This record gives sequence, structure tokens and C-alpha cells, in this order.
Amino acid sequence: MAFFVDVKGQVDPSNIRSSDDESDDDFTFIPMPQKSKPATVTSRYILRLWRIIIKTLQSQSSKNLQLQSDSPKISTCQELQSSEMVRRLADPDKALEKSVLQPGLEKLHSLPSYDEGRRLIARKRKEERAKSTGKNWYNMKAPELTEEMKNDLEILKMRSSLDPKHFYKKNDFKTLPKYFQVGRIVESAADFYHSRIPKKDRKKTLVDELLADAEFQKSTKKRYAEIIADQKKTHYKAHRQAKRLKKKH
Repeated sequence: MAFFVDVKGQVDPSNIRSSDDESDDDFTFIPMPQKSKPATVTSRYILRLWRIIIKTLQSQSSKNLQLQSDSPKISTCQELQSSEMVRRLADPDKALEKSVLQPGLEKLHSLPSYDEGRRLIARKRKEERAKSTGKNWYNMKAPELTEEMKNDLEILKMRSSLDPKHFYKKNDFKTLPKYFQVGRIVESAADFYHSRIPKKDRKKTLVDELLADAEFQKSTKKRYAEIIADQKKTHYKAHRQAKRLKKKH
């Protein structure tokens, strides 16, 4: 029996011949031709390899440039550290302000404990948070409340009484605010001649400005006299009513 293999490597069943005269040991083998890979696959591999080589060279060159650019920065950092050390050594008293070994340490009965507990740390954090409004309000700090500033805040709370004809919204707070900032309005160049207050007429606080305003003082005195007169009338009426009730009983 003999097998004939075509060029494509497939067995043709029509070419199969059987012969009784041939023995089972007589075979004729025809080697199958191997497929040859196309040239496009090889060229694709070469292009990919070339891209990898170029990418590697570019990364190495960028690293070398980065090392060259970073080398002077390292030297400058070392110079800054050395200058900082020299500055600290020049003033040893200032450097030892935060030191644990303070004068008179040998006279203490026992060494102080520097281990902070969980509650103490939480209390300190709470105190630090209370010093400002937080990051949502740009860390506005609580200023020192002086007597002049306190009077100005009181006047701002009572701003509706300054001008009865002007409407103001109700105050958002009943007490004085803890966090606030004081600014100064800067006039534009167009307001120099018609709506500018000269420096000699400007005052430092709102109380001084109100005291320097003659019209405000006149209107305030008039309103104050009217309020006192109304109070006297009400007190007189209440006194007479109390006397009448006393006579009845």
C-alpha cells in the first residue's frame, strides 16, 4: 500500500492503491513540505524590537539628563543645611529654648513626664481647632477683642437704630462674633473730588465717627428725649392705677 501526498500536505483518497502482491512491509514515504512563514511576520518583529530599543535609549538619556540637572540641586541643599547649622550654632541660647534640659532641672524632686496621653492630645487638638475657623473658612483666626473693637461690634449690631428709615436684616447672632476680620475701603480715583473723606476728618473707630457727626447727635438726643417722656407717662399711669387698686382694697 502506498500513500501519495499532494503539495498542500493533504491526503488524496483517490490516489490510494492497494495491491495483494505487495507486502505490508513495503511502504514508500514522501516527506511533507513545511510551510514557510511570510516575510511580513519577520519584518513586524524587527520593527517591534527596534521600537523597544529606541524607547530604552530614550529612557536612559532622560535619566542621565535628570541626574545632571539634579546634581546642582543636591549641592545647594547641602549648602543650605550647612548654613542652617552654622546659624544655629552661632546662637546656642535660642537653640536650647526648646530643650528638655532647662536650668534648675537638678533641683526637681522628680523628672517631668513627657509622654502625652490620648486625652491630653485630644484636648490640645481641640484648642488648636478653636483658634481658627478651619480650612473651609480659610483658617480665619479669632482676633484679640479690645474695648474699641467691642464698641464697634455693638454699634454694628444696633445699626438699625442709626437710621430708622433704612431697612437692615435681622442679626444672625445674639452675642458678639468670635471670628471676624476688619478691613478698610479704598476709594477709587474717580471718588477723589466728590465722595472722598479727607484724612483729617477720618476717625479710627465707628464711635469716634458718630461723635463727630453733628446731625446724628441732634437726632439721637431728640429721640432719646421722646423715649424718656414716654417712659415717664407710662410710669405715671401705672402709679395712678396702682393707687386706685389700693383704695379699692
